[in-house]
Amino acid sequence: MTQPNQAATQTLYQVSPYHFTDRPHDMINFLQAVGLRVEASKDGWADLVGAGGRVGVHPLASSGVDETSTSLCLLASDAVAVAVQLQQAGFDARWWDESFGRQAAVQGPYGELTINEPMSDFHGYQRHDVTPAPDDPEVTVLAVLFVPDFTAAADFFAAFGFVGDEGRPGWRPLRSDQTSGAIGLHATDRDPEPGYVCGLSFETTEDLSAFADRLRARGYQVDDDRNAAAPHITVTDPDGNRIEVHPAGVRR
Repeated sequence: MTQPNQAATQTLYQVSPYHFTDRPHDMINFLQAVGLRVEASKDGWADLVGAGGRVGVHPLASSGVDETSTSLCLLASDAVAVAVQLQQAGFDARWWDESFGRQAAVQGPYGELTINEPMSDFHGYQRHDVTPAPDDPEVTVLAVLFVPDFTAAADFFAAFGFVGDEGRPGWRPLRSDQTSGAIGLHATDRDPEPGYVCGLSFETTEDLSAFADRLRARGYQVDDDRNAAAPHITVTDPDGNRIEVHPAGVRR
């Protein structure tokens, strides 16, 4: 594995997982209930932002993906500059131009990781105001990767500025800055999912009891796990995934 160097970390990256679902409108509503805000949307596709990181929702039927899943992507301001920086750092990276903008990809320990640019052509898309209200909670997106080799995964993501110490045995959250979101490395004995398939998790500044009551009032199933080693609550999303929500600022 190529060791990270300064050339690979000149760009600021943001965690931006994409969730592919045949219930896109329900999933968008769920993520808004969690505390994310829709920045752009069209025909069941949406890009939602938090205080740290973001989540894209993509209808399964038009995705080319076979089943409901979530894949980790990163967001950077300039895909071409990213590809050049990564190539200079010794990584196998490329970029290409799509109708909606440019993308890059870099080869890592589990296949190619996609790096998107922010949308610049909003023709046909609805744009939304994402300015938070003064009392809105801050929500951070965590993309959880189940990996058999912490060292290989941590070395790879360090090239993008995501670093962190082991929080507890088998768990290592990686962060770049307050707006980057986080990548959570979770130990597993299984072979890693190709293509950076990940789970979604969140951190919130909202009181967990208030959060749980609010989502229950909207009809979501919420389980209270605040007596666990890492206190949190678990809410079931519209696709049946159990999503952990943790208090912000608590080491775990």
